[in-house]
Amino acid sequence: MKLTAKQKIQIQKIGKKYKLKLILLYGSYVKEKQRIKSDLDIAILGKESIKGKSFSKIFSGMENVFGNNEERELDLKILEKIDALFLYQVMKDGALLYGSSFDYWELKTYAIRNYWDNMPIFKLEEILVNKYFGKYA
Repeated sequence: MKLTAKQKIQIQKIGKKYKLKLILLYGSYVKEKQRIKSDLDIAILGKESIKGKSFSKIFSGMENVFGNNEERELDLKILEKIDALFLYQVMKDGALLYGSSFDYWELKTYAIRNYWDNMPIFKLEEILVNKYFGKYA
């Protein structure tokens, strides 16, 4: 996804105003595989915990940058206290829109390491799900 100069400036302002550490684009738009009505996936990480009112204001700011309508819904996620698999999916292909490269790569490295550390649990979960559905399907 190509950003305009205006969008880049708006993103910088949002990041600074709400003390964000990172703003990332992930999902189909970063892979350039979006379709009609694909949602636009944005992930944020604050320097401090992001609470409800701040989240609403950040979401509103992002709506002004990217839009939010029936044709392209804005999906904004907070990268705080999320599961290893989701964080890995975001960081695997995520593109940095705001923040330092160091913070981005530090989180990406953590996400990959955490994913691999949890791999045995993911495999066990898959076995149990297959066993359950094999029994009741």
